[in-house]
Amino acid sequence: MRVFICSVKITGALFALFISFLSHSAAVPTPNGTLVNVVERLPMSAAQVAQANASFLAQWPEATLVEDATTVYNCHSFAFYWFNPANPYWMNDPSAYWEDGSWSAASGIAYRDNLEYYVNGELLHSGPAYSYSNGLLGVLSKWGSWPLAYHHYLYTPYSLATSSSASTVTGLSIAVVRKN
Repeated sequence: MRVFICSVKITGALFALFISFLSHSAAVPTPNGTLVNVVERLPMSAAQVAQANASFLAQWPEATLVEDATTVYNCHSFAFYWFNPANPYWMNDPSAYWEDGSWSAASGIAYRDNLEYYVNGELLHSGPAYSYSNGLLGVLSKWGSWPLAYHHYLYTPYSLATSSSASTVTGLSIAVVRKN
């Protein structure tokens, strides 16, 4: 019996160690020094990347794939922490950036301002503003575990039910924030 209990404890410890290799918590500072919780995650396999890229291209043909799909970083980390596809962090809550005054609400919109996509008051997506090829407002944003995409500001799974939908998601509001 003692061997079995010891074996279970060792197996449990190894499982916990294995899970800690999949992701672990870290913190990054805002420009004003407030620490924001982030997660470091392992990248997807080549097959998972290919599948996510193919799904993105099939479901959202008017968006442009800029960088391959990855689980390493997400929209909030890309928009607020490090505007680079080499970004190593996934950020679930960027609110510290405007709570500490590093970013604030903007009345207009300028290049690299962040668009914040809220549905029924919940922040779901962030993306920096860019000019679009036909003169309409475009955004360069990371779509969850999908690719980094260049798209019209309303052409996202965060604002439309489907890529061919003519109406926006119920409860959608978009705010603009600017780095101070």
